Amino acid sequence: MLICKGPEKQTENFQSTVIFVLRNINTVFPAFQIYKGIAYHGRSGQGPESEWRRTRDEYFQSSLIQWKEMILWWKNADYYKIGLYLPYEDLVDTESGPNLVQRLADQLHLAGFDVAPSKDIPCIWYRMVKEEWKVNDALWDYTPKYTKEQYNYSLHELEKIMALIKDDDELTEILRKYKVDIEENTSFEKSWENRSAHQ
Repeated sequence: MLICKGPEKQTENFQSTVIFVLRNINTVFPAFQIYKGIAYHGRSGQGPESEWRRTRDEYFQSSLIQWKEMILWWKNADYYKIGLYLPYEDLVDTESGPNLVQRLADQLHLAGFDVAPSKDIPCIWYRMVKEEWKVNDALWDYTPKYTKEQYNYSLHELEKIMALIKDDDELTEILRKYKVDIEENTSFEKSWENRSAHQ
């Protein structure tokens, strides 16, 4: 039987300063569903929209709670200290991406790794991100929609996290951007209903 050890049991194997990657829950949840379909069901993109609705209504709230708990665990960990937040949205953005990769290189250099010279960072960023843009264009056939209840739940949970981490200006600003993105860009629809259960 395979027993997985959590990070708190492996402090002797890792440095205390960590790079924390995060992504808006309203986009990482459907992206995870796509990649799961590719890995386990042989798909090349999104599954049927009806399947998205069913999965969303069954798992979105519990996934958001896990996402929140992950952020709070790493933020409050005894041994580990977050040295750099790496928001996916900033990483793939043309304005913020190269600077964020430079900050990542600086963190890796502090940890003793060899890194590329600063003059090469913009080129390295572009070569990496253009492949990510290409993959994203190929994977998304439709915009995943949420119910009004899920929208309100997302905003409520983000407000709760921000109240708990208000001493951390950088993380607060990342979560504030996520909140604004959810407020401005969420597409709505009714809850999925399992019609076969009523037949």
